[in-house]
Amino acid sequence: MEAKKVGVGQYVQVIKNLEYIIKTFRTFGSPTFFLTLNPAEKDWEELEEAYRKVHNIPPEEKIDMHEMIQKDPGVFSEHFNLRCLEMFKHLQKKKGPLKGKLKHYWYRIEYQERGAPHIHALLWIDGAPVIGKNSPEEILQFISDLITCRLPDKDKEPLLHKLVTKYQIHRCTGNFYNQCVLINIF
Repeated sequence: MEAKKVGVGQYVQVIKNLEYIIKTFRTFGSPTFFLTLNPAEKDWEELEEAYRKVHNIPPEEKIDMHEMIQKDPGVFSEHFNLRCLEMFKHLQKKKGPLKGKLKHYWYRIEYQERGAPHIHALLWIDGAPVIGKNSPEEILQFISDLITCRLPDKDKEPLLHKLVTKYQIHRCTGNFYNQCVLINIF
C-alpha cells in the first residue's frame, strides 16, 4: 500500500490548528472533555427532506441516503456542520446539559476514507475540577453529575433506552466478529 503524501496546504492547516490548540491550552488550561461524535445520517429526517428539496424527489419515492450522500456530499457536509453548530449552541444554554458552564470549545470535522465525517471536540467547562488540584472524590462527583454509563431502564425510560441500544452499543458482526477483543484498561 502506497503511503499518502500530505500537501503543503494540508500541512499549513495542520500547523495552524496546532498553534490554535496550543494557544487555547495556554488560555483555558487542559480541556475537561474530549468527544468523538459520528452522524446517524440514516435517521435524520430533515436531511432526507433537504435532499428531496434540492433534487426534486417526490415524497412517495424511496431514497437511499448513502447513495444520495455519495451523489451530492455538499448537502450532507453543510447539514452535518449545521448540526454540530446547533449542538454547541445547545451545550452553551443555561438550561442545557452543562447549565451554561461551557466556557470554550474546539472541534474539527474529519472524513474517513469512505467519506463519512465525524468530529473530534474539546470542551472546557467553567468550574471543572482539575486533576492534581482537586480530590479524586470531587473529580468523580463532577463526572458522575454529567456522564452516565448505564443502560436506561426499558420501562421507565423507553425513548432513552431505544436510543442508547441503537446508537451506543457496539456489536461485533460478520468478518470482524473474531477480531473483536475486550480489553480491561483498569
